[in-house]
Amino acid sequence: MTVIRIMALTLALFCAVEHTRAEFSVAEEDYILRQLLQSIDAPKKRQQPLDSEFNNCPEDEPFPCKSTNKCISLKHVCDGNYDCPERWDEDQEVCIAYQRVPAEDMLNFVEQQARWLIPAFFKSIVKSRDDLQKIASALSTSANIDVFQSKLHLSRQSARDFESALYAVRSNDMGTLEEFGMKPESWSEVKSVFKNLIDSGLLQQ
Repeated sequence: MTVIRIMALTLALFCAVEHTRAEFSVAEEDYILRQLLQSIDAPKKRQQPLDSEFNNCPEDEPFPCKSTNKCISLKHVCDGNYDCPERWDEDQEVCIAYQRVPAEDMLNFVEQQARWLIPAFFKSIVKSRDDLQKIASALSTSANIDVFQSKLHLSRQSARDFESALYAVRSNDMGTLEEFGMKPESWSEVKSVFKNLIDSGLLQQ
């Protein structure tokens, strides 16, 4: 795992996923969704959080402890031993994210697949572009579907729909995802990311 990946992982864990829901009419939700999807297609500046401001650790010890200046080697991250004073290197969400698609790649995936992911699973919670970051962060750090639902304040139905999409990928059932709105040409990428989520435990109870 590179320094870039470990910093993307760390930044995902610091990202707040608290979401305050507002009440919108169906027409207002549809309008907000159209505006959001248009903004995703527009040119954007992506924050580059990988400079020395965020990680002053050397290349041979690139993992920064959370509340101290101590840096540790990646071989000591999620190895069952506490190497950071505050035990950050064995934090459950760190170890989950350690197995998942890097945070920046997860955000890119959510943005690229937003035209079907949002209407299918996240329409009620996505009101701005920032909410896509919250979804990516929750995907990177949630131990299971129930935690994912709680982090994003999803309805039970939306959470169950997303869970059924994961089961469809596990069964190599592209048709179910097409029913949710996925384009056939997206299958390879969606299958790859969803399989990573499955293999790292998102379907576990």
